Amino acid sequence: MLTLLLVACTVRPTPPGPSPIEQRAAVPEPLVMSVEGSEIVYLQATVRAGSAADPVGQEGVAWLTARMLREGGTASYGAEDLDAALYALGTDVSILVDKELVTFRAKVLADDFDAFLPLFTEIVTAPAFDPAAFERLRTSALDELTQGILDSDEVLGWTVLDTWLHEGHPYGHPVQGRAGVLPTLTLDDVRAFYDTRYTRDATTLGIAGATTPERAAALAEPFSALSEDPWPAPTPKPRPVLDDRQLLVVEKPSPATGIHFGHPLDVTRDHPDYAALLVGVTALGQHRESIGRLYRALRGERGLNYGDYAYIEHFPGAPGYKAPRPGVLRVQPHFTVWLRPVAPENGPFALKLATRMTEQWVAEGLEPEEFEQIKAYLAARIGLWGQSPGDRLAWAVEAQALGTPDPLVDLAPAVRAVTLEEVNAAIAAHIHPETLRIVAVTQDVDAFVRPVIEETPTAVVYTDSERDTQTAAVDAEAAGYTMNIAGWTTVPAEGIFR
Repeated sequence: MLTLLLVACTVRPTPPGPSPIEQRAAVPEPLVMSVEGSEIVYLQATVRAGSAADPVGQEGVAWLTARMLREGGTASYGAEDLDAALYALGTDVSILVDKELVTFRAKVLADDFDAFLPLFTEIVTAPAFDPAAFERLRTSALDELTQGILDSDEVLGWTVLDTWLHEGHPYGHPVQGRAGVLPTLTLDDVRAFYDTRYTRDATTLGIAGATTPERAAALAEPFSALSEDPWPAPTPKPRPVLDDRQLLVVEKPSPATGIHFGHPLDVTRDHPDYAALLVGVTALGQHRESIGRLYRALRGERGLNYGDYAYIEHFPGAPGYKAPRPGVLRVQPHFTVWLRPVAPENGPFALKLATRMTEQWVAEGLEPEEFEQIKAYLAARIGLWGQSPGDRLAWAVEAQALGTPDPLVDLAPAVRAVTLEEVNAAIAAHIHPETLRIVAVTQDVDAFVRPVIEETPTAVVYTDSERDTQTAAVDAEAAGYTMNIAGWTTVPAEGIFR
């Protein structure tokens, strides 16, 4: 007993850690990624204040708030003065608003850092909320919902599918909101959203390139002005349970037919099957690449369209983006397939062929040679996702903000380690073609729906030479494929996002 007491008396007590209140009140500590020899400083502030946080009946307030921060002036600069100051430094502050995150990114010459930093930090921490900017941005959001999204059949299709998959969920409306709600929003709504959602807890900071401890500290200090209140996360939340196959046709004047289909998914980046499922889905269809099965079958062998892709994360189809884009990660992902527009007479056949191929992919998995090729391709491709220090910072900040692994650090080794058996098991476990939600954007609803829901062959129409015997045999099987649509409906494109 004496020995035990003596040992206990010689142990130094561990200093108490910060209390929850002290932790909450702490200024966000930036994620720092120094690049030796760099002459550029990359800055990022990411706030978990995306459209999933829109209160019910205020859909669009998150988008308006984020845009107001950049375009509504700050405590020290009017909107025009802010633009002029940024222009004089040869830089700008970009804003990306998605369902979970609002991301502010910028880069500036190291020599201009001191002049630029107050502009960047005031945009997020000291907005002026100019009434004229509010009116202009609200009109802009309305225009996007009533015309901008509708101008692109492809954007319209994936926005409708995204909304449909998340009906009654915080993701269940476009980022810009709802056209019927936006006119009711006020500047006071924006101020209230900012006060409750732009908090220290919700903010993740990053600095890269020509960094120093002093510059990192200077970035962090102004964010002490943000609220100390705890931040209530809007997700995860229950999503609709799907147990059959449904079709939604959006009627819109168009020379082609665009198709999207998918279902909710529970495999996030920290799921043990994530790397395996990513390999499998890459084999089905890689974004804007010819390596996937769907691309080769629909475009390469048949010339039906410009491309066909598959995803296990949200992938906005912005022009110029071939790699995944940081800032749009969802806490609750989904599996989707995108068939780029085809000639209307081939819309039903393209859907049947792609659905049948998806079913075969789930049932049979990948072949050994295909598996090795896709795995090597994907492991090498991941390194191209972060070609600049700013991109690498963006991936790291997104990962920290949502509490997930950083794919630029963790994913390639995980991909190299997966086995064929793990990939095929992941596909079979998590992809459920029998529960697909299918969205088609087309002009002639009846001409599309009838061949899809009726159990009659749907022939493909070629405008050039006939295909070889093997392709013709697959065509015949796809033409006779039964879609097993449990229900369908049609809606006009006009007013769809009310």
